[in-house]
Amino acid sequence: MKLIIQFYLWQITEDLILQNLGNIINA
Repeated sequence: MKLIIQFYLWQITEDLILQNLGNIINA
């Protein structure tokens, strides 16, 4: 159960990081 939660949180974090990188590149 804990691994599933960690994986879910990592997916969210990864999405946010990619969005931030995209914003930096586009800025």
